[in-house]
Amino acid sequence: MPELPDMVYSEYLTGAVYLDARPEVASHLEVMDRMAAQAATAQRTKEILRDLRKEL
Repeated sequence: MPELPDMVYSEYLTGAVYLDARPEVASHLEVMDRMAAQAATAQRTKEILRDLRKEL
């Protein structure tokens, strides 16, 4: 079975769009990789949310 190409699905207020052009997909993958590398750990996220809840 052939491998499916990468694709980006993006929703916005009045609709959605599928992007399948390699440059567009590559840009999105680069941003997602950067976000994943900079994201807090699961444990740290729990702490952040706990602290925010205390402030409410």
